[in-house]
Amino acid sequence: DRICEGLMRLTFLELFKWRFSQTDPNPGNFLWDEREGKVGLIDFGGCREYDKEWMKDYFSIVNAASLGDAATVEERSFELGFLSSKDSRKMIDAHVEGAMILGEPFRGGKYDFKEGKVTQRIGEVAKVFAKERKTPPPRNVYTIHRKMAGAFETVARLNGKAGGREILEEAQEWIHM
Repeated sequence: DRICEGLMRLTFLELFKWRFSQTDPNPGNFLWDEREGKVGLIDFGGCREYDKEWMKDYFSIVNAASLGDAATVEERSFELGFLSSKDSRKMIDAHVEGAMILGEPFRGGKYDFKEGKVTQRIGEVAKVFAKERKTPPPRNVYTIHRKMAGAFETVARLNGKAGGREILEEAQEWIHM
């Protein structure tokens, strides 16, 4: 669990504190430093920098989802351009459902990513996006979601538990620095 916790913390540091992310989160690009008790990254061929204000706004969606607040997820998703007035109710509901799934690991204590199957469940919901989406989502989101999905999948493969409300609260402090 220590490795998994380090991996999730690093992912959130990249996205919400540094706002600079290595965008290839495959398991071979994470290194565990046993002596330091930290997870590191290699292969910086694909990196992305994110705007501070946009990441603050994006964090508000993740945080609302972690609190089970579907109404705020929907409202903020329209404001940020994830959804538009052209989208069907089916698309809007699928988007909110996907966001709520993404928020699950941050609702309480350590989360079992293998048992929770977050990326698989979001993948099922994303099938609706492919059919119903009328406008593309914000460009930033592709690399952000790839990064988060990679971290979630790596933790699941390691059969570990990580996340929890604590890491989200820490990220909330970073995002407002």
